[in-house]
Amino acid sequence: MKSAIVLLLIILASSCAGESYIEGARVNYVQPKTEIVLEQGSRVSCKLADFVNVYDLQVVSDSILVLYGQGIGADAPHFMAYSTMTLECLGGFIYKGRGPGEMISPRIVNVSADESYLYLKDASVPGKSYAIDVLASISQENTSIVRTFDYSDNTLEWVPLSQSTYLSMCRTDKHFVYDISGDADASFKVNDCVREDDAFYLSNIIVSSIKRNMAAVVMCMLPQIDLIDAHNQKLSSVATNRNYKNWKSIIETGRVKGPQALMNENQYYLSAASTEDYIFALYKDAPVSELGNSGIDTFVQIFDWSGNYIIKLQLKDSILDIAYAPDGQYLYCLTADNGIIRYDLTKYLYRS
Repeated sequence: MKSAIVLLLIILASSCAGESYIEGARVNYVQPKTEIVLEQGSRVSCKLADFVNVYDLQVVSDSILVLYGQGIGADAPHFMAYSTMTLECLGGFIYKGRGPGEMISPRIVNVSADESYLYLKDASVPGKSYAIDVLASISQENTSIVRTFDYSDNTLEWVPLSQSTYLSMCRTDKHFVYDISGDADASFKVNDCVREDDAFYLSNIIVSSIKRNMAAVVMCMLPQIDLIDAHNQKLSSVATNRNYKNWKSIIETGRVKGPQALMNENQYYLSAASTEDYIFALYKDAPVSELGNSGIDTFVQIFDWSGNYIIKLQLKDSILDIAYAPDGQYLYCLTADNGIIRYDLTKYLYRS
């Protein structure tokens, strides 16, 4: 049995050596133009008492901070909204259930913070995503679904790239592809070495800019970001650590030892956010089992949509998730102790 395992690893290593996990992709190693150490952020007095846990955060319409979490009580909303300028609570919306406008297990689809709507999918309803008008949902006390999007049940991830162009990560013929559909038509195939049951080991966070018709695929277990341009139908990749070459060893570990073994592997990216101008990627480079521990260096890497690594921010706080508000130029962060803090980035970033 051991000899069979060794043979499998030799075949995998030799057939995949030197290749990116995406066929034909060339990965450019990049370093930051500027490095900045930020002192501890200002804790935000949002009504977090309404949540047992906060799971995710997103900025909508430049100036609305949306928190998604587990509320207190059966009738608590999934989401609470706040003004990023005044920190006033605007109200809650979308309740748990299977009735009209309700969701069992919503997930935020990461589009740029300047978009007018909150994009969601419900894990209990495969093949659909929704554009939600946040303020209308609050004022009407009923979920305002502006548009419903339909796609294949084989889709693992989905983001809009324009009003009529979309990016999906999906399974096809036992392979994985990043597929652009709608007004543009292109696909980028994941290397043949990646089997159908390997997807877990190459998990990612996808953010998009509808105004730019682009998406950024931020890898979790690799220090790599793939930029997909629907307009020009091309893909480019950047890495901030040379361990991006180790994608095959991640798969080898998972195949031989199982997913639990990855708890001892390093995770690089935990979260990402975007605007029309920038991509923000939360970076730790620490074992999965230690990501929530204090004392682990936490960075936010900021790129433009051409893949230029503009700023490396080192944060003093232990952060698990991020969102960026163009109005006020605040970086909002979810801390390991379930709090919300923000950093003022007006000195470092411009707004177009």
